[in-house]
Amino acid sequence: MKSSRRILWGLPVLCGLCAAAAATAVYHSLAIGLLSFLVGIVAVWILAAAIFVLFVLPIAIHELGHVLAGLAVGFPFAALELPYVGIYREREGKLRIRRSGIAVPVGFAYAEVDEAPDLVRRYAVFIAGGPVFSLLFVIPWLVLLAARMPFDFDRDGWILLFAWLAASMLPGTLIPRTVKGLRTDAGVLWDLWRHPEKRSAIIARLMLWRAFNSGVEVRDLSERLVQESIAARGQTVDDARALLLAHFHYLELNDNKRAHEALARALAFTDELSQAAATVKSLARTTAATYQARYCLELAQAQQWMQGVQPTPGSELGYQYARLCIAWLENDRQTAAAAAHTLEALRKRSRKRMERDDYFDEEVRSLTSSLESAPWREAILSQARITYAWGCGVRPRDWNEADLPTALGAKPKTLGEGRGLLLNYYHRLDWNDLAGAQEMIERIALLPPGRPGHQVTEQGAALESSYMQAAYRLEPDAASERLKGVPASPALETTRMRVEAAIAWARRDFVESSRLAHIAQEQLRMKRPDCPDSVKAEIEWLDQFAQEAVSPRL
Repeated sequence: MKSSRRILWGLPVLCGLCAAAAATAVYHSLAIGLLSFLVGIVAVWILAAAIFVLFVLPIAIHELGHVLAGLAVGFPFAALELPYVGIYREREGKLRIRRSGIAVPVGFAYAEVDEAPDLVRRYAVFIAGGPVFSLLFVIPWLVLLAARMPFDFDRDGWILLFAWLAASMLPGTLIPRTVKGLRTDAGVLWDLWRHPEKRSAIIARLMLWRAFNSGVEVRDLSERLVQESIAARGQTVDDARALLLAHFHYLELNDNKRAHEALARALAFTDELSQAAATVKSLARTTAATYQARYCLELAQAQQWMQGVQPTPGSELGYQYARLCIAWLENDRQTAAAAAHTLEALRKRSRKRMERDDYFDEEVRSLTSSLESAPWREAILSQARITYAWGCGVRPRDWNEADLPTALGAKPKTLGEGRGLLLNYYHRLDWNDLAGAQEMIERIALLPPGRPGHQVTEQGAALESSYMQAAYRLEPDAASERLKGVPASPALETTRMRVEAAIAWARRDFVESSRLAHIAQEQLRMKRPDCPDSVKAEIEWLDQFAQEAVSPRL
C-alpha cells in the first residue's frame, strides 16, 4: 500500500519536474518553469483519471448489473467495491464512499439476502445480473463497429477501444472457473445448478453473514449452517471467509480443536489467493497471530504470522487488535497503548454499534490496563491457560492448581473477574467441593449486572446456580424460578437442557429427566464431540440415576 502511494504521488511530481526543467531551459524563465511544473502535474493527474475511468467503467457496469438484479429480486443494496474506491450502505441507510482494499481490476457487489423459500433462484438472478449487463454493454459497440465497415483505424479507433474495454469482462465472467481463489459468476451459477454440496455451502454462507450483520453473536450462529458453510472444502475467497467465521464461532464456544482446524484450513491456501483478496489474506494472518498470542500464549508464532502483513481498510481492525495482543504478551505498554488508541479511532468510524462491540471494547481496555498491574496481567494469563486447556478437552479437576488462585486476581468490575470466578467454580464442582463451588457462584451473583461483555458469564453463572439448587440441594422450585430469568442463548442451550433435566430429576419426574438428558447428550455429540469429560459425566450421571430412579446424593 505504501509503494502504491509513492507511485501515485511521485509520478506526477516527476513529470512536473521534467516539464519545468525543459521549459526553463528553453525560455530561460523561472516563472514559466514553475507554471510548467504545475501544468505537468495536473496533466498527469487528468490523464491518469481518464485511464482509470476507461478501465474501471466495464467493471462498474458489471457490478451495477449485480446491484440492479439484486434489487429486482428483493435484495437490498449493501456495498459496491471497485479498484481503490467503494460505496457502502451504513446501518442507518446512508451511503458512504470510501477507499476499498482492491488494487487490481476486479470488483465485488454485495446485497442483503433473506430466508425466502426461493432464495436459490433469486440469488442466481443476482449473480447473473453482472454477465447480462456486460453483454448489454458490449453489444452496442460491436454493432456500431460493424456499421462502420470497412474499418478505418484513424477514424474508428475510439470505437475499437471502447468495444475492447467492454468485451474485456466477458472471458472472466462467462467461463466457469476459479482464478487464484476468485470464482467467476458462471462458476457460481454452475455450482448452484450442478453441485448440491456447493449449493448448500453457498446458501449457508449467505444465511450466516445475514445473521452476523444483523447483530447475532458469533457464538449463537446456527451450528448446522456453520458446518454446511465449510463442508465444500474449496479454496476460494468465499471458502476462506467461511472458515474464518467458523474459527471465531468455535473459539467463542471454547472448542479449540475445531477452531484450530478451521483456521489451519484457511491458512493453507490464503497466501495463494489473488491480490483482489488482500483483505481476506490479511485477516487470515492477523487472526492466526491473535489466536497464537491471546489464546495459545505463543509469542514467537504470533510474531511470525504478523511478518509481511499489509493491512487493508477491511482488515485494519483485526491488524491493530493482533498488535495489541502481541504487545500485551510482550508486556510492551507503549505499543499496546498505541494499538488501543488506533482501535478506538477505528471504532468511532465504524457502523452502528452492537452488543459484541461492547465486549470487544471491554477486552481491549482490560488488556491495555492490565499492563499497569502485574497481578491483573498474571490473572488474565492464567485464565488464558486454563481456558485453552479446557477447550482442548482437559477436565476441570486436572487444571493446573497454580493457575486457579492466580486467575482470581483480575481487577474488580472487569471482564476477567467473573471469568476467573466461573473457572474456579467448574474446578471445585468437578472435585465435588460443593461449598467452594457455591461460594464462587455467590460471588458472581454479587457482581454489578448488565456490564458490557459480561452477559455470557452472568447467564452461565445463573444457569449453574440453578443446576446446583436442583441437583445438589434438591430445590427444584427455586431452581425453576431462577431459570426463568435467564435469557435463551444457543451457545448455552446444552447447559440449559442440563439444568432442566436436573429440575425434572429433583421433582422425581425421571422419565422427563431422562428425555432431557438424552437431548443434551445428542446436542453435545453434534456441537462438541470432544467436550470435556466432566460435562459429559454430569449429563450421563443425570440420565443414569433418572433411569434407575434413585438419589445419587443420599
